Formats: sequence, structure tokens, C-alpha cells
Amino acid sequence: MKNKNERETIWFIHPYSVPPEYPASTRHYYLGAELAKRGWKICIWQSAFIHPLKRYHPGTSAKLLVKEQRDGLQLNWLWGPPYKTNNWRRSLNMFVWPFLILLLSFFQKKPRLIVGSSPHIFGALAGLFVSKIFRIPFIFEVRDLWPDTLNDMGALRSGPVSKLLYRLEKWLYDGSGKIVALTEGIKQRIVEKGVAPSKIAFIPNGIYLNVARRAELPGEYEEVRKNLSLENKFICVYTGAHGPANALDVIIDAALLLKDERDIVFLLVGEGQEKPRLMEKVKHSGLKNVIFHEPVPRSEIGAFIQASDLCILTLKDVPVFDTALPNKLFDYMYENKPILCALRGETVNLIKRNNLGVVVSPGNPGETAEVILQLKNNPGLLSSYGGKGRFIIEKEYCFEMLAGNFEELMVEVLNL
Repeated sequence: MKNKNERETIWFIHPYSVPPEYPASTRHYYLGAELAKRGWKICIWQSAFIHPLKRYHPGTSAKLLVKEQRDGLQLNWLWGPPYKTNNWRRSLNMFVWPFLILLLSFFQKKPRLIVGSSPHIFGALAGLFVSKIFRIPFIFEVRDLWPDTLNDMGALRSGPVSKLLYRLEKWLYDGSGKIVALTEGIKQRIVEKGVAPSKIAFIPNGIYLNVARRAELPGEYEEVRKNLSLENKFICVYTGAHGPANALDVIIDAALLLKDERDIVFLLVGEGQEKPRLMEKVKHSGLKNVIFHEPVPRSEIGAFIQASDLCILTLKDVPVFDTALPNKLFDYMYENKPILCALRGETVNLIKRNNLGVVVSPGNPGETAEVILQLKNNPGLLSSYGGKGRFIIEKEYCFEMLAGNFEELMVEVLNL
């Protein structure tokens, strides 16, 4: 292996990657920061148009490419067309942004290794194209199974487009030196598609302890309760995307069933396509026990979780989400909070195995409301859940450790 000061340059390509001041995926930022400490030169290609906020990163809206140095990383903010909803404009963004990477790659200093991440698969495909053109090793990271997710969500019908996407997916599997699966379920699904298990590494999401510990300010969670006038309430919090996949109607419907329980409040922190409809539903129902809060930076989400009594996980009940380990799960675990889990599969197994919370049937507001009331009225039962969360994060799901696993994989692919 080369001397630490002579390590190689690595490109990470993911349109939804962001630094920690944004409410989205900081996985590559934190992995990259840790790898940079180990001597690697990390460049992250990410979209200048911030998907959850539907706006451009400051100073990037009128420029094709803006390069920024921070925390030992090079962030390449690459322009893409703006959009507000999941319409043709977002589809245009999905095609234009990868094309620009392919185009600009001819004018950049070439990396030694490229890591392309999904979703969506078109950014990863751009990485594979570049790797083939310049004969650079390629790792395909699968965060979400495309096009399986589109099929299960009803967004993709059988036909020529579906067949093309599955062929592109196979091309990514075949063309990569290694594949990174973010969950064991994703790894198993890829194996079922004909990929050798030895080609796939399980490297999940997690928490960057270096940042999480710095973000813990005494009394901060009391400020959240005070600012929202929730000092004496039983707070059920949901943090993250408000999209079709997140099945947030079950929370609103449970809130409707518990509307007479004046001390129970539902706090939904985040943004997404479904949020306007959900807010209208709450307004139309006359609910006073549901509060919508704008997205907050990843570095600040811990205070909202600390301020809560119960954390909620919910996803649409479709087969592909049996493989999911949502990012918010790790945030909840780090704060040692009890979790109410309304999904199936791998997340359920982790929660049950470690006594992190209670599992209810997906899409069942009656059962959800019943369990919330039971936990609220039984503080001893509530406090029995979640206490091992931070210990598990520090042992199995921290980026300090996961970066070491990623480094081992890179070294193997590079034959260093």
C-alpha cells in the first residue's frame, strides 16, 4: 500500500449527497471526511440543486460547476435543472445532471477509483460510463433498489421503459468491481438477481460520532419544547421525507383517533411531495394535535429527537421496503429513544432483537393509536425500550468504523 501521504483520489457520485447543514443524505460527506483523515483525496460530485429544499446551494444557480474545499474534501456542486414536484422537470434533472458529469469528466484530473451511488441510477451510470471510457475501477453503491422501488410504488409499468431500466441495473452490477449494499436485505435481493455474494459488501448507514457528540448541547431539547409550546406534552416525532413512500397518512389518521387525548402531540419534521396534501388533510380534519415543522440541518435533528417521548418509523407496505434501514432509525437509536415501527422486514428484526421499541402493522392507524396511548399511560413500559440504541450505534453503525470497512473495499478493488 502507498504511504499515507500518497493515497489515491476517489470520486463519489451521488446527486442527493449534501454537507451537514442540509436535511438530506450526509453519508458520503461523513465517509469522505473520515477517509480524508486517513490520507485519501476525496471528491464528491453532488447536485447544486438541493432536492429536499428545492433550491440551489448559495452561489451555484448560475454556474455549471462550483468547487468547494472543506473538512479535507472537495465538493463539486454541479448544476442541474430546477423542479418543484415529481414531474417532467425532475425527470429532466435526472438526465441532464449525469450527462454533465460525463461531459465535464473529460476536463478534470482523473481519479483512481469511482463510487457511483443510487438512487437514482442515472448518476451511478454516469460514473460507470466515465470508468469505462478512462479505464478506472468502479464501485456501485446501492442505497435503494431501482427499478424495483418504482415498480412496487406503482410508478413504473411493465413495458419497454421497465425493461430498459432493468438492463441498465444489470449493466451496473456487471460493470462494477464491487457492489456496496446498505442493508442485508438489499444484498440478498441483488444475489437473487444473479450476482455472486462475494462481489457484494454490506456497509450500512450510520451516525458520525465526531459530529453527533459535538452537537449535544445541554438544555437544547428543552428549548425545542419551549419554542413549540410543548413543555408538558407527550411528543411523538417523525423526522425525514414527506413523500409517497413514507406513508404518513397513518400518523395523521392515528392523530385523528387520539384527538381527545389533549396531551399527545404529533411533530412531523421535514419536507416532501406529500406535505401540502397532508397539511390540508390536517386542516380539513380540524386537528390541533399535529404540528408540521420545516426541515432542519442534520446537525440539529438530534435536539428534536431528544425533545420527543416516542419516535415513529413508517413506510409504505410494499415488498421492496422489507429491505430498508431508514436513516432516521439511526438518529433515533443514537438518542436512545423508544421507537414505534410501522413497517416490516430488516428494520423490524433490528428493533426486536435489541428491544428498541414496539412494532405495529404497517398502514394500521387504529393499532398505531392504541400502542401510543398504551405507552403514554405506562411510563415504565415506555422507558424499557431504546436504552441500547447508542451502544449499538457506537459498536456497529458509526461512520468512523464504516469508513474503515469502505477503505478495505477500496484497497481490494485497487489492488493496493
